[in-house]
Amino acid sequence: MHEYEDYLSSPNIGTASEFITRAVEDHAEYLMSKKTYADYIATSPRAQRFGSHGLFTDDGTEIKLSSVSDELNSHTGNVWTAIVLLRCEDSERLGYDDSIRWRDMLRGQRDELAKNLKIAPENLRWFAADSDSPSDIADEAILRCPSCKNEVSAGISFCPKCGAKISSEKDT
Repeated sequence: MHEYEDYLSSPNIGTASEFITRAVEDHAEYLMSKKTYADYIATSPRAQRFGSHGLFTDDGTEIKLSSVSDELNSHTGNVWTAIVLLRCEDSERLGYDDSIRWRDMLRGQRDELAKNLKIAPENLRWFAADSDSPSDIADEAILRCPSCKNEVSAGISFCPKCGAKISSEKDT
């Protein structure tokens, strides 16, 4: 792929953007038929589960994961992905080391979130999950790029650091 070669010879925001755009365009049909990021966070081995998965939202109803994925895949507007992480010591100090407390705090901040994102509260749809602390998952296998050995997220096809194809096998 020419854009990838350009990026390798001159790694900067412009060539990276061209490479990413081309990769997405070339694989759009495949990407759109696959699971969404919501599937990943909901079924991650680290997710604290409320039933069959770990996804929750603000209305307190059980979430049908396939419906969320279908909605995200067919949505034509903007979809924001925000990741909120607390260090283990901070979550303990603030009292959010329990999944229920974390979920309840997020639910209580819905209007503030909508305001800060400049979205009318009635138009905001959000989903979240809670995961174990790193100390609880120290023995979990890590997925690494076969080329540069960079740690990568499960479910991706190419390394974000070097662009190498990622297999589904894990380093242990």
